[in-house]
Amino acid sequence: MITHKPVEINEGAHYFCRYALAILLWLAYMTHSKELIIVVTIIFILSAELRIRKAPLIWIFTYFFGPIIKFRSIVVDELSLRFMHTIASVFSMICLIFLYGINDKVGWIIVGIFAIFKTIAALGYCPATKLRSCILGGGSCCSIIGKKNKTC
Repeated sequence: MITHKPVEINEGAHYFCRYALAILLWLAYMTHSKELIIVVTIIFILSAELRIRKAPLIWIFTYFFGPIIKFRSIVVDELSLRFMHTIASVFSMICLIFLYGINDKVGWIIVGIFAIFKTIAALGYCPATKLRSCILGGGSCCSIIGKKNKTC
């Protein structure tokens, strides 16, 4: 079983993707914009399906801003990122189910929690990557705070 797949991407694109999604979630939460949650959901689903090199925000940065703003290349684990994007897709769909069908107030609470988790991930402490390492048995499941992880 393959547990890691190193892939080289533009560091600026990586940070753009991380921070843009966190900002979009906070904007959605603050403005109660269900449409922004739909956009975030679509981005996460496409990122999970297309993998990291063709993920929408990575692609946008690489081809539109990359030629203008120079960053070094970094190596990330494509499988961890795909796992993270899948978990985020499910979480964002849960937000949408609550917002459009079950309970609007609970939905916005879930969006707020999601924004907090995405902000933590954007800062380099990715709960989804930690969960993946716990599932695969390759890491300590007791401590979330430790080394900064560049896979989210």
